[in-house]
Amino acid sequence: MQKLALLDEDKADYVTYHEVIIDEMHPDDFHDVFIPDVSLSLRTRGRTAMSILQDVCGCQLTDLLQPRVHDLVELLQSQVHHDFESITEPSRTNAGPAEVLHLQVIIETIDYHRYEPVLEFTFQGIFDAYLMAPLVQDTPNGDSIQDRQGEAAVTGTFSFAADWPLSAQQEVLDISDCTIEEWSSHLEVT
Repeated sequence: MQKLALLDEDKADYVTYHEVIIDEMHPDDFHDVFIPDVSLSLRTRGRTAMSILQDVCGCQLTDLLQPRVHDLVELLQSQVHHDFESITEPSRTNAGPAEVLHLQVIIETIDYHRYEPVLEFTFQGIFDAYLMAPLVQDTPNGDSIQDRQGEAAVTGTFSFAADWPLSAQQEVLDISDCTIEEWSSHLEVT
């Protein structure tokens, strides 16, 4: 590794994998979704950012990621609901709430930058999910309705940021909402 690093620092970089346990049920929320562990797949810069978050800012990754993953679940449910409601062929569709049956979340990048007087951390990751929703559609002749089931396989990317004021106490972070950057879905109605 050292010889590679002397030739080109980027050639010596490698990926390490971490798991952050986020497996609590939250019955007080409007959804009772099991949130799986979040995987982190980090290179040198990401590992450095993670160390700064934990050692300097005093932030535990579980405490930071748990609300953002819940944001992501709500965004997935909302977008899948909207996607099903957008179906007009062969007939208009009304969708019930989407339920997450499978969710995989991987944080691929954690980066940091210092902007006086704030240290900003940016998180970028990918998701893969499977959701189902109850649907109601008009019959083809339009004289009644029929119950259907909607299945959605979705993938995409997401991001969020966390700011730590340099003058703040440890564990005091201003964290943005999770944002879906890229979205791909495959819908089936049965």
